[in-house]
Amino acid sequence: MYDHILIDDANRMLFCDVPKTGSSFFKMLWLNYTRGIYEYNRVHDRGVLRKYNLRYLDTYNRTEVQIRLKSYFKFMVVRHPLVRILSAYRDKLENANPFYPAVLGRTIERQYGHVPAGKSKGRNVTFKQMVHYIIDHGPYDHHWTPISLLCNACEIEYDYVARLETSYLDYRYIFSKLKNVHGDNTGLPQSFRAYKGARILIWSGKYYKTVPINYTNLLIEKYYMDFRLFGYTWNITSL
Repeated sequence: MYDHILIDDANRMLFCDVPKTGSSFFKMLWLNYTRGIYEYNRVHDRGVLRKYNLRYLDTYNRTEVQIRLKSYFKFMVVRHPLVRILSAYRDKLENANPFYPAVLGRTIERQYGHVPAGKSKGRNVTFKQMVHYIIDHGPYDHHWTPISLLCNACEIEYDYVARLETSYLDYRYIFSKLKNVHGDNTGLPQSFRAYKGARILIWSGKYYKTVPINYTNLLIEKYYMDFRLFGYTWNITSL
């Protein structure tokens, strides 16, 4: 239930760790600024995070959970739902992630690409096919599960909701809340300043043009709470 909520007791902060919202980069920055540690390739490893006294909320007992939910600064980072789904597709299926084609990719190819089981390698899944799969089977993989579900957004009263689209400013505000900072590492890299909104709009439009409008409408229904809670519009051209 709380397996995506990361706790930093030293700073009395609670962060909902959402895949495909820049979470790996954010955790790398967090470790650098608060511990003076540079870790990127292993920030998904719970054991590595725990070594630096970062634990997920599901490792605490009920009383400890309630104390942290009531008294810690709570925040999350969100992203336009349709762009987040596309980002997951590009990372896990289009770019031949070593795990997803062999497992999910083959399933999608057989069901929606009509590829015989013996010939399916899971490496030719189209974006339209992935959207069809999510519509039929639900967004249950955590890389594209609705953020409102991952973060228990209807249960937990968050103090701040950052957007990936405005993350440079939002991260500066979040880091200003830190109680323990390592040295003078309080600034963000200059290369991080510009969100590549125009470029993302171009490639998002290219992929969604391959998806029938009725599929897109059904996808929007699946992510209705994310649109409503986080203030995103249905129209992807509004990014």
